[in-house]
Amino acid sequence: MRLGILLAGLLVVAWASAALADSETSSIIIKEQQHSGTGGTPRFFDQQHNDSWAADALQEVSGTAPPAGATAAQMAELVYAELAKLPTYGEKSVAMMPPAAPDWYMEGYGRYNGATVARSRYFDGVVKGTLEPNADIAALYAYWCLYDAEWFSLSRQPGFKAWLSAVALTYAPQWLRLRGESADQLHTRLVAPLQTPDEPWREIDNWISRFSAPSGSGQLGAFIKPKVRDALVEELIAAAGMDADQRFYEKRAYTAPAPERVGLPDRKFFLLGALTVEYFQELYAAHPDTKQPLFFRDYFVDSFRAAR
Repeated sequence: MRLGILLAGLLVVAWASAALADSETSSIIIKEQQHSGTGGTPRFFDQQHNDSWAADALQEVSGTAPPAGATAAQMAELVYAELAKLPTYGEKSVAMMPPAAPDWYMEGYGRYNGATVARSRYFDGVVKGTLEPNADIAALYAYWCLYDAEWFSLSRQPGFKAWLSAVALTYAPQWLRLRGESADQLHTRLVAPLQTPDEPWREIDNWISRFSAPSGSGQLGAFIKPKVRDALVEELIAAAGMDADQRFYEKRAYTAPAPERVGLPDRKFFLLGALTVEYFQELYAAHPDTKQPLFFRDYFVDSFRAAR
């Protein structure tokens, strides 16, 4: 009798372990059960990214409907044309060279490390002043944060959503440049000079390995899970007044109005912001030197700092 109970228990444990093998799907199931609140059959997310809003948003912003079946690259060009109509972007503060790790970037690391982003011995050293920040290492860690993000963390922590959106619009051109180097080249240039017998800096090699691995959309410099991409754009759509899934923004990240210097009413500002985040990879792939998306990056940074 006891043996039968023990075997049944082992089967239950084995089944549960298999069910939890896909951590992202399991997390979504748990989150959906919490949202259902009924104790009945949970609702499940379709794992495909929802971009059905984009054509309507672009038509409203531009006044012209995009071609039926337009590719992401074609949509990005139409978004770029709208960004070009904004005032020419100028940095808020003038500096000879941009910092290797901007203040807001390090503020985000300090706020979120060990919880929504991975803790890093390297960046702990930067915070303490024992290591000088390297811009390319910062870009690789930024990539890792985007790759490792989960939609439900973004929905619960509005500041994290704003910070990660700012990261995407800041580092996309750098990711494209770094794609020109192999993993071995990146290791030799960035990791080898730091290594000692006591500290091989394997964490940086881990970032390089994931960055260099082929991963579908990663060819444009970033990999984003479908629901993470939804989480980054859905609240912007909602802020514009379009229908959006509220499960992606339990707490609001964007409550301030459109910045006056952009010269857009709130609705068009948020729609164009959503389109910019949606197609940022294609935008920068075609126009790596454009500064116009940084209007929205600055808004995201201000929103991150306001979300205490």
